[in-house]
Amino acid sequence: MKLKILKSLLFCFFIIITSCSSDDSSNNSNQTISLKINGQTVTANVTQAYMNRAESIDRQTLFIEAENNQYKFNLKLIDNYNTNNSNMLTGDYNFENINTSTDYSEFFIYQKISGQFQLYHFPESSAYNVSFCNNNKISATFTAYLESIEGEDITVDGVLVPFIIEITDGQFTNISYTVNEL
Repeated sequence: MKLKILKSLLFCFFIIITSCSSDDSSNNSNQTISLKINGQTVTANVTQAYMNRAESIDRQTLFIEAENNQYKFNLKLIDNYNTNNSNMLTGDYNFENINTSTDYSEFFIYQKISGQFQLYHFPESSAYNVSFCNNNKISATFTAYLESIEGEDITVDGVLVPFIIEITDGQFTNISYTVNEL
């Protein structure tokens, strides 16, 4: 029960931060993420990518949003504030680091149902390996495991919403992002 409450609070925090961020993002045309959803290869166009930096709380958070005609993806990486530049440190970021709030990651997937993106799944785990980050560009690979709040496969308006979504072979390369100093 506590885990569900914690996930709900994290989701609310994610929505608030995303809603309060700048809509001014880098030119993300021709930038994509690719991944496999339960074994099916999917690509999505990056619609926005930005970093919110707050020296006062020693945090920087990178958000990447991408979508196609079936899905919208929200990727998030959190680390300590980097005083030297606006780069994320290379290395591993994991959902399991939720208690430390550094080297932390999230992954959300929304399914398009009746013309609207709807959220049914929450991360049980996510892992990113940032291989490059310099001059406001980032490259990484990622995996994630999400479960539906429904607890079983369901169909909503003719669209299958599986209980489990496993993300494998995720990657993005040289995604440009803007930086917001808060």
